[in-house]
Amino acid sequence: MMLNKAIIIFCVTLSFFNFIYAKDLLKHSELNWLTQEKFEEIQKIYQDNINKKVEKLQNQKLDKLQEEYILECYKIDVILDLLQDYDYSTQGINLAYYYAYKQYDNLLNKYYILSKKQLDKKEQSAFLQEQRAWIKMRNANEEYIDNHLVFVYTSNKGGTMYSNLASAAKLDFVKNRVDKLFKYYYNGINW
Repeated sequence: MMLNKAIIIFCVTLSFFNFIYAKDLLKHSELNWLTQEKFEEIQKIYQDNINKKVEKLQNQKLDKLQEEYILECYKIDVILDLLQDYDYSTQGINLAYYYAYKQYDNLLNKYYILSKKQLDKKEQSAFLQEQRAWIKMRNANEEYIDNHLVFVYTSNKGGTMYSNLASAAKLDFVKNRVDKLFKYYYNGINW
């Protein structure tokens, strides 16, 4: 009897945990290029992947902050992969990268705010300046990527896959900043 109760509590907890962590990113309204049927198919695969990852994370010796961050990033990466598998055309892949870019940008904002709250006023001002400098660098990097894309396209007399590489490079740049901001938040700003 006690074992059955423990199993029920575990299942309810796992279901609640999965609901919290898995349903929030995958919204049909933000993926409106997908048919409802395809969205539901992707949602099922997504949920299965998240369930497996949650189980793995629970077996590791991670604290809640690490677990949350790893899962947040994993969710975005799973969606990116699923969207690319759904529509592997140049446009489909670029849409998938754009969606992932927006999600990582949301994480960037989250960890910027959380990191900033840990600082005193003087440090917050310096942190704001650092973030503004990073935004300028990101914009310059994206401009470079776009210009390089035009150069490569022109030099090769066409070809569309280069836009996918450009989208991936832009996403990686933002992902790296998210990781740095999480580390600021988690470990403090140490050199």
